[in-house]
Amino acid sequence: SSVSNPYIITLGSEYYNFTAYCTGDGSHTPSSKQFFLTVQKASNPITLHLNSSPSNQTISYGQSINASAYIQFGTVNLYKNNSAVSNPDIQSLGAGYHIYLANSSGDSNHTSNSTYFSVTVQQIPSTTSLFLNNSQDNLTLTFGQSVNASAYCDYGTPSLYMNSSSVTNPSSKAKYS
Repeated sequence: SSVSNPYIITLGSEYYNFTAYCTGDGSHTPSSKQFFLTVQKASNPITLHLNSSPSNQTISYGQSINASAYIQFGTVNLYKNNSAVSNPDIQSLGAGYHIYLANSSGDSNHTSNSTYFSVTVQQIPSTTSLFLNNSQDNLTLTFGQSVNASAYCDYGTPSLYMNSSSVTNPSSKAKYS
């Protein structure tokens, strides 16, 4: 179809054929000229933030992570360890290494794109308490006195040892004479 001359327009991503025709006149023959125009897709930057930062994160167990993905054109999908999650994804993760991936298939005029960052969730230290006769310190006794050795821990199960041998620790507490 014919277009205005000059034809000024912003075209979508596609392959175009422009042809110019000249009818000629009594002294000149008709002529034409043909060129092809390729409009490539524009880049489509994708942004991934972990706790408001566009970078890998290291957090302690019990802290939350907020993973949010943004893209200007098209739809963005968010994945954690290869499983789809909501965008944003706000949760507390288990200790270990996790990967967040933001992916977009783009649209008719913009490229697909993806980016990823990692979250390392560090274990938090547990606390072990050892009491000798209700004191958290070394103890000196005289022969004939008894010792009450008790072990407690905030996470997990306590074990009590005397001279590198396991001793009974009923209900996280043991008494020895």
